[in-house]
Amino acid sequence: EPSADPSAEPSAEPSLKPTPKPLAPEETAEPSPSPTRKPTADPTARPTPAPTRCEDRTEPPAPALIGARITDDLGRVRLEFDARSDLGVAGVRGLEAGSTFHCADAFTGFQEETCRFVNARTVDATLSSTSVLRVDDAISVRRDALAAEGFCGPLNPAGQNLLLMEPDDAQALRISTGGSREVGQCRNLVLPAQAAAGGGGRALTWAWETNARSRAFKDFVEAFDGSRLEVPEALVKTVEGTTVTISVAGTNWLGDTATASASVAVEDAPIPEVFVQGDSSVIGSRDQPFVLVSEASKTVCGETLAADQLSLTYTWTVAGTAGGASKTYDNQFAASSKTRFYLPSYEADPGFEGTARVCVEDVNGLTACSGVVQVSIPQSLLVAVIDGGDRTIGGGFASTVDVVADGGASYDPDYETDQQPVLSYAWAVRPAGGGAEVATSTAERPTFTLVPGTYAAQLVVRDATDSSRPASLPTFVVLDVIAADVPDVSLVCEAVAPAATKPFVCEGIVDDGGAGASYEFELAEGELIGGATLQERALTDVGPSPVVAGAPVFLKVTADSLAPGGSYAFALVSQGGRAEVRAVANVAPTGGSVLSTPPGGAGWRQLFELRQEFWVDAELPLSFGFSTRAAGEDEVWLLGYVPSPTATDVIIGGPNAYTVYGFAADALDAWSRAEIAVTIDEAAGPPPSPQNISGWLAESQAKGDLEGLLADMREGLAALAATDGRRRLTGDACARGCGPHGRCVGGDRFTGAPCEDGPTCALACVCSNNTFGEACGY
Repeated sequence: EPSADPSAEPSAEPSLKPTPKPLAPEETAEPSPSPTRKPTADPTARPTPAPTRCEDRTEPPAPALIGARITDDLGRVRLEFDARSDLGVAGVRGLEAGSTFHCADAFTGFQEETCRFVNARTVDATLSSTSVLRVDDAISVRRDALAAEGFCGPLNPAGQNLLLMEPDDAQALRISTGGSREVGQCRNLVLPAQAAAGGGGRALTWAWETNARSRAFKDFVEAFDGSRLEVPEALVKTVEGTTVTISVAGTNWLGDTATASASVAVEDAPIPEVFVQGDSSVIGSRDQPFVLVSEASKTVCGETLAADQLSLTYTWTVAGTAGGASKTYDNQFAASSKTRFYLPSYEADPGFEGTARVCVEDVNGLTACSGVVQVSIPQSLLVAVIDGGDRTIGGGFASTVDVVADGGASYDPDYETDQQPVLSYAWAVRPAGGGAEVATSTAERPTFTLVPGTYAAQLVVRDATDSSRPASLPTFVVLDVIAADVPDVSLVCEAVAPAATKPFVCEGIVDDGGAGASYEFELAEGELIGGATLQERALTDVGPSPVVAGAPVFLKVTADSLAPGGSYAFALVSQGGRAEVRAVANVAPTGGSVLSTPPGGAGWRQLFELRQEFWVDAELPLSFGFSTRAAGEDEVWLLGYVPSPTATDVIIGGPNAYTVYGFAADALDAWSRAEIAVTIDEAAGPPPSPQNISGWLAESQAKGDLEGLLADMREGLAALAATDGRRRLTGDACARGCGPHGRCVGGDRFTGAPCEDGPTCALACVCSNNTFGEACGY
């Protein structure tokens, strides 16, 4: 792990470095529609039989499998070859970077897994919840499955078996029971357990324990081996008036075990019931909205409560410490119903550690509180940024060259641009092959005088106002100083771990001293999906084009162009001047599924519970969203994005056939979705009409329905039909969901009147150029 000490020796191979987001260019072309995403378990291609021969000439042997290892997130197996494969090259046998196929068609040891070419010598196999692969299982290439690039050489013989290796650094298993809680009379005790991290996308094995004194209660709990413990009301009654602790141990498919527990207060009277959805330990990020969602019961002793009894008052308590001082947050930013706790981006203090709970009170004065949820907003590491990328700098035929390095884009992720702390800078320049420092500086934008050669420039930044805060990790660039007269070129890209499902944007500068040079963007490393060229996937001109003095040049690559997990290098070149930035495409969550309870329904008022499970990703935490698409209609968002994978009391819509989608997004905003079919039949009584919709909404709000879950009511949406393509988001997601060109605009779902909050206010991402979709950042 790199040292935070600026005097540390730099590595011989410069590491990837974060780069600031450039000013986005004006759109020069409409983004092409993203390809329709298919579930990862549904391959889109299949290797075709190899041709008998091409020409009778000497060709290299078929590539051999040299590595098979489970990835650290436990969701994939990475296969490495010693040479480029014909199947991984565009236009040969129909498979190229990004193509998927059944692993079993080319490799032994697999069953239903799906494989994807990351590049011509690397394959990722996505493991599903039904995968049975284990460490030390034998994997090999099937006979005649591969040939060398060009496929004119010999096909491979039966491959030698390799044993599947364990991860280098497996994601730690962490499980949750959703926190402690209270339960009153006439209720089952429900305690769901789930893997918050490290589950590997497969079901865990579970073992439950309790300290309850009731032998019947204890025997039931300890005999249960599923993930969702539900103790019947009759057994709950045997522990009335006591507080019991229930513990669960979960074991993943690698054999790692983690535990969690919950304290349950069992009351001897009917009480309202409320709990906080999701994990019992929630980690947030200061640059994202922080959201907690509560769920309150709608029945007591088997009877649905009347609307006036369900008019609950919600009170949230979020308190702890930050920077050594006590800190309490109220819920002033949430909607009037207060069913959620909501803090906008940058409202939480960095380094906050505390707890959260919600209490409800009904109209009769009866109260109940959720269990305590641990809340953490870690202070981020400072980020050192060297603008320009790896560069080639010419100095004519002088014996030394002045090289300007720029660290001004370094930043603190915990603060907005206009609130950044004062940073101090520590630079060190050494020969790229190692050796003593040849130059140092503490300036933000130093000038180094260097003789021709190749150098590694290292930068570490610190908070100049807080000496106790850790320094950033070092970042490096390569400076190739040559004895020639070439344009000065620099390049900055918006991310070194870009989401493959989003556009990728770079900004460059070419200073040719008015010599009339031209510039060109190149894909220096990696393969775009479908074997496309950079020109085919770029929304901007990749050149060659004339340099315009003082004007930046932009590269914007369409979404779904980078193969997930693929390594890339993008370069800007001009008459010998060169700048290059490297990136690894972030892999979106894999292996997930969405479930609906019940699986179908009748009538508009049918309530559903939607739940996602088995998602695997290395960039935690995950956030979740749900949407629906009725047959013949547009997709409509129900909820997103929130920390909980479960949405309760969801109203999907009227009689129709629906596809319900569950979305999971990781911490770097790469997302995937799973889907399930839900059919709603006709029910007695008319559907709501524009005349009675406001009364129906008032009743729904009284029942505590989550905001945004009524958006699919077709009559109510008629007033907003003209929005045509807006991505509909709830208030909690709009701030983070709009891209660099977008802003949140609110309108009442049923009247179209402007609004900012409330259960019928629908926020949508509206772009600066009055278009919707990818131009907003999707």
